[in-house]
Formats: sequence, structure tokens, C-alpha cells
Amino acid sequence: RRQVLADQGLEGLGEALAQGPPERRDQAAAQYRQALSLAEELGMRPLVARCHLGLGKLYRRTGKWQDAREHLTIATTMYRQMVMQFWLELGVDGFRVDAVPFIIETIPGQGSPLMRFDYLRDLHDFLQWRTGDGILLAEANILPTDNRNYFGPEGDRMHIILNFQVNQTMFYAFASGDCRPLAQALISRSQGRQHGL
Repeated sequence: RRQVLADQGLEGLGEALAQGPPERRDQAAAQYRQALSLAEELGMRPLVARCHLGLGKLYRRTGKWQDAREHLTIATTMYRQMVMQFWLELGVDGFRVDAVPFIIETIPGQGSPLMRFDYLRDLHDFLQWRTGDGILLAEANILPTDNRNYFGPEGDRMHIILNFQVNQTMFYAFASGDCRPLAQALISRSQGRQHGL
């Protein structure tokens, strides 16, 4: 118990120093690294993730972009896994992932946006490793030509994509009595590898 409190104190001290004047940032990094080492030794995953997040933010502030990216990637992965693990332990075996294109897009306004499809593969791999038969449903308002990117070349990303084009044209058909747009959406859906609803 004493070690746990000491470790949380080290992480808190690192956070406090990181918010202080620039000359204290080396001390902050040292506190975070010490807390990280102890948290890993004690198996305290949430605190390990917080230390990586703190180091990532600190390195970003000091212009150490590669170090920042490394620690922020580790923190993001750990937080994502802990959230999914929580729900899996409660018996959930599928996840609806909302607004997928916005989740995987790089930060807007910082050059041409890139889509980080490896993030979807990480989600898929984590879920499959834990359950073997879990499902990821993507809500992604994308064109049928983009589906393959979201399913992955080996089927190693999303399992199902909610088909917004079919959904929209279905409601239009109900309202207007004209089913031609729905038929066209269903035909375009059948092109290539599809698992969309």
C-alpha cells in the first residue's frame, strides 16, 4: 500500500513539475520515469498509462516530437485496451464504433489529413485476442469504394459497416414510393467485398 501511494505521489509530482517553469521539465521527466518504472513493477496499468500520457504531453511541450509520439501512442493504446477490457469482462462481445473516419483521421489543420487504418487493426486484434468472436460495427458514412480500407485487406479491421447509402435511400423509398435509388444503392453495395448492413 505504501509503494502504491509513493508511486501515485511521484506521478503527481511529475505532473506538477511539468506545469511549472521550463527549467523544471527535466525534473518532471525524471519523476514520470521513476513513477512509470514503479507502476510497471507493481502491475498498475492505469498509472502506467497516465505516466506515458504525462511524458508524451511533456515531450510535446518541449519539442521532442518523436519521444512525444512514442509515449502518447502507448498511452492511447493502453487506455483503449482498458476500456474495452472493462466491457468485455461484463459480457459485452461487440462494439459500435461511431464516426470512424473522424477517429482515424490525423489532426485537422496540420497538413493533408491521413487516415490511420492501423488504429482499426489494433482494435480488431485486441478484441479477437480476448474473445475470438467479438464484433466491431463501424458507423462510417463512406462511399462503397472505401469499404475495403475499413474492412482491411485481410479482413483485419472492422467486421461490419453500417451502410449509410442503403439506409438513406431506404427511408427515401418509404417516403416517396420510389425504390430506384434503393435498388442502385444495393447494386453498388454488392460490388467488391462487402459486409455492410
